[in-house]
Amino acid sequence: MSRPARLVFALLLLPALPFFVMAEEEPPDPSELLPRAGQVKGWSPADEPKVYEPDNLFEYINGAAETYLDYGFVILGSNEFRPEGGGKRSVVIDIYDMGRVSNAFGIYSNGAFADANYIALGTEGYLTESSADFFKDRYYVKVTGYGKPKEVQGPVHELAKAVAVNIKTDSGMPKGLAILPTENRIPHSLKYFRNNALGQSFLKDAFQASYKLGTPAEGEEPQLIVANLGSAEAATKALARFKAFMAEGGKVFSETADGFVAEDPYYKRVTVKVHGQYFLCMLKSPEAKAADVLIAKTIENLGKP
Repeated sequence: MSRPARLVFALLLLPALPFFVMAEEEPPDPSELLPRAGQVKGWSPADEPKVYEPDNLFEYINGAAETYLDYGFVILGSNEFRPEGGGKRSVVIDIYDMGRVSNAFGIYSNGAFADANYIALGTEGYLTESSADFFKDRYYVKVTGYGKPKEVQGPVHELAKAVAVNIKTDSGMPKGLAILPTENRIPHSLKYFRNNALGQSFLKDAFQASYKLGTPAEGEEPQLIVANLGSAEAATKALARFKAFMAEGGKVFSETADGFVAEDPYYKRVTVKVHGQYFLCMLKSPEAKAADVLIAKTIENLGKP
């Protein structure tokens, strides 16, 4: 069912409202946010935009569709752009409506890396030799150039900026990121997991960041994960389940009513605490004190449970 059809159907189901109650504005369809003819000099749409919804997204990105669906994918608008003077170069723009800013950030951060070439693009974005990725509000945008990198990077950047301009709303970074302490945080290490944080089905709505703490082993980065599980009961159950998981492959050597410390072959030192509805987990910390201090700062950011 197309977006207009879905909207009409939903309106038909609504009870009559007083005339002074304004309906919430429907967010722009991604295909409406694609650059218009003439918006980027020398480049025009090669065809009509293509639209994909959850039931047919696999037709476009078969291997990756499940990941997008897991992050709340709503609808995709895509089109190819070609130079008006002809030639073999082309640029494909994909605009994913992910429903919420946290979901858009999550799918964006899923492919981002700390040492990328970050530029002023949308809320946050980066540029490679022949592609640009960014998110803004509820939209994740991927712009891919086809041709020699030196010949497509410029057009990729300009077309990406045009999309960013067309997206009028900007909610900034997801509010949940404010929970994670900024001191010693590694730039551009932030991530969001809507489901299955740490590969665990019971850990959802989780933000993660890496930190510079002590002297970790080569290739190891201490990581802090905070999951909002909705209730203190759910957080307590998650604590018990994760402790059992740690005991299977590692060793739990210290525990309290609200947490435990363990060692694991992959996660190294693991420190876990619950605070109200929140599940906090520090991984790969080289020092117990450093982990305790960081978790204490995080709990301070959360406030009273």
